[in-house]
Amino acid sequence: MITPSDLTYDITCLGEKKYLTAVTPIYHYIDGQRTDTVTGYRYLISLEKFGFRKLGVRILGKQLIQLQGNGYPLVEFDNLELRLYEKQGKSFVTAKATNIRLADANDKA
Repeated sequence: MITPSDLTYDITCLGEKKYLTAVTPIYHYIDGQRTDTVTGYRYLISLEKFGFRKLGVRILGKQLIQLQGNGYPLVEFDNLELRLYEKQGKSFVTAKATNIRLADANDKA
């Protein structure tokens, strides 16, 4: 049987404008206990197409971008993947990528 976590989704469904609103570390866990080891970062983006609801995108490794000053920059991702998963009877979307970058002037911003 195919499960929700087996499916991937077309990333164009997110819309063109993705605003970076926060960056938080992802920690390594051992036997359900959090360690002090940071394994990556979660980049929280706000999606205009969905009434500015948010989605966290996980990228393993060092922090690639930081919020600077006021406002929320437009960003793009490399190799962005979306997956659906279920927890306690509810469906959620998870996202991961290999890189995040500021949207340049040639991107549709």
